[in-house]
Amino acid sequence: MEDFPRAADDAAQLGDAGLLPDAALVLEMDDADAVARLLPARLARWRSRRDQVLERRRAARDRRRRRREAAIDRRRAKLARDAEKRKAEREVSRVTSRYSDDSNRSHRRRRPIPTWR
Repeated sequence: MEDFPRAADDAAQLGDAGLLPDAALVLEMDDADAVARLLPARLARWRSRRDQVLERRRAARDRRRRRREAAIDRRRAKLARDAEKRKAEREVSRVTSRYSDDSNRSHRRRRPIPTWR
């Protein structure tokens, strides 16, 4: 049972239950050695999790960027269609106003030419 009992109360409970160890082994280790042994695995797990988080963030950022660009493209296309429509309407209006001006001219009353005496 590694790391058990950890406290005096745990040892007392084992003694009361009649569970006494036959032998005990105490290992001592420098903190630097423990860190050197345990830290690489923890760092690897941390880096893996961090990389996953960063990848999710990058993917979300790319999705937002693509959606924004698509919305901008849709808006530009709509503005271009509207501009073409206005241009066509102006052309039709210009052509029809030219013909209507010509037809109106023939029906207008002419001013009399002044005579000088």
